[in-house]
Amino acid sequence: MSPIPEGNAPSIGAHKFTTILEARRLVDQQSQRLFADASRSQYLLFEPVSKDQFTTISDGRYDGRDTLPRGTRLTYNENSKTLITKIMASPRHELGHHYLDAEITYKLRRSGIPPSEYFLAGATICTGNHTSKQPDSSYKSKLRGVDGWPTVILDSGLSESLPQLRKDAEWWLASSGRDVHLALLISVRRDDRSIVLEAWEMSRPDPARTRASAQHVPVPIRTQEITVTRDTVAGAPLVLGFAKILERDAVPPEGDVEFSARELRALGDYVWHGEGV
Repeated sequence: MSPIPEGNAPSIGAHKFTTILEARRLVDQQSQRLFADASRSQYLLFEPVSKDQFTTISDGRYDGRDTLPRGTRLTYNENSKTLITKIMASPRHELGHHYLDAEITYKLRRSGIPPSEYFLAGATICTGNHTSKQPDSSYKSKLRGVDGWPTVILDSGLSESLPQLRKDAEWWLASSGRDVHLALLISVRRDDRSIVLEAWEMSRPDPARTRASAQHVPVPIRTQEITVTRDTVAGAPLVLGFAKILERDAVPPEGDVEFSARELRALGDYVWHGEGV
């Protein structure tokens, strides 16, 4: 288990916000560079953006105004009036979280969990500590209600984006007041056609160490790390705890959502299909 590495995430290209149309032009321009592999930077920052402008940009992705591409993920800080956009690197690099999202749902249903027990919350925006943020995918127990925090989030990106993804995982775990139990990161490496999966959770005190437990300050820690290459899968299986998703104990035949090395190899094949690797 390891904490978030020290140091800041790579700097994000900052632009003065003038109009939504100009922001869209810059996002489209960077998207084209990503698709052509002329850039590995998925993030753009705009400032100052008012709360009303953020709402217009966010809602406009889905209501026909086409303010930004639908696949763009947003992070907005109301205090600093900054808007960070995470741009889809290419359709291929979205496949990782879509695959795991579908497989988690399948495995829950196969173990007898009806859809009425949980919400597929997708990229629903959540707000905490004056910041609003979207994951790529998310799940929540029915106990949370429609407006509650997710219990598990999935975030994906290029390997160059991994430091920022870790910072995002830290935000989800801490800003939710520990309501988010697990942040699963999917990092796609273009150069060697590999995928790194990291599971992050908040640390818990050791009940055997009474004094240390009383003084324990929770911090995000990496609890699982798995690397999928063309030839090997290191660190399998990937295990998503049942209670972390549904917030109750499993009743057999219910159990943890687990991905074997074979299933993770299938994830790699799915993402890189047609790449000739």
